Amino acid sequence: MGMVFDLGLAFVVRQTAQTACDMGALVVVQELYWDHLADGIVVINTVAARQQAADVTFANLAPVVRKALITKPVISIAVSNPVGGTGDTGTGEPAVMVEASVTVGTFFLRWLPCLTGGIPMTVRAEPRRVKRTSW
Repeated sequence: MGMVFDLGLAFVVRQTAQTACDMGALVVVQELYWDHLADGIVVINTVAARQQAADVTFANLAPVVRKALITKPVISIAVSNPVGGTGDTGTGEPAVMVEASVTVGTFFLRWLPCLTGGIPMTVRAEPRRVKRTSW
């Protein structure tokens, strides 16, 4: 029964962390340089995007941190602006990656040597723009 409880908790925390990363990634695409966009070039304001993504991701992780369900949340954000060339994704479009690494505390499985510190997990969100070929 304890195993089911701890693994169920890990599943719920994983879904919450994935939602937090998704929300952080979505806020990044709103931080555009509007002057470049007026010229038809899509460029993300890297500094503002990273700050906004970190704020939104941490805000969405706050409930599980407050309830002490996770420890050691680490957020990493990567923004690539391949203006005039191809970036890491092989396209000329900006790319974003928001990743959260957390450790889910275990209640009943702590006696297992490999789970004394909790269950580590990493989730990632990498949004992509879909190019429409026809309407």
